[in-house]
Amino acid sequence: MKVALNIRGMEPATVATIKQLAYARQWTIAKYLTAVTELHQVVRARADAGDHELHLELVALGLETANEEILARLNSVAH
Repeated sequence: MKVALNIRGMEPATVATIKQLAYARQWTIAKYLTAVTELHQVVRARADAGDHELHLELVALGLETANEEILARLNSVAH
């Protein structure tokens, strides 16, 4: 089942960039964000597997490995 996602508090320039990048591919914003999420998972796996440069990039963006305990709690609530 597909659901809607309302994101508040994004910078207008970020919203514009997301829209431009999606539309340039003739994709919906949902399809673009899904692809970006999948890309993040691939990058995260490579960083966790020892790619130090990717790890440093993720840390610089505040995207270090998520707390597994918190993820487990979120997943139990979502289901």
